[in-house]
Amino acid sequence: MKSVGTRVAVGALLGVAVVVAACNPTEQGRVLDYQKGVYLGKKEAPLSEATLKTLRARTAHQAGVVGSTVGSSSVRPPDAKLDIDALRRRNLDQRDRRI
Repeated sequence: MKSVGTRVAVGALLGVAVVVAACNPTEQGRVLDYQKGVYLGKKEAPLSEATLKTLRARTAHQAGVVGSTVGSSSVRPPDAKLDIDALRRRNLDQRDRRI
């Protein structure tokens, strides 16, 4: 019969083995000392000119800029007068069509 001390030692070794095996290798080398307001991570690769052009066109389209290369905006202009009663009727109509 094994002694209690041997069982405790084996249990402790198994516990340490589980903890060490659970460490994710991708988390090694990460920043552990943080500084307020300072990003200490890896620098991102700069965006290509084609990606920047696509993002600018998308921004112009979403903003509804006149003369954008993407097309016209289908968003209602902010100064358009809203008919609240028509919106309420539309809401009720859409609510009644739900399955």
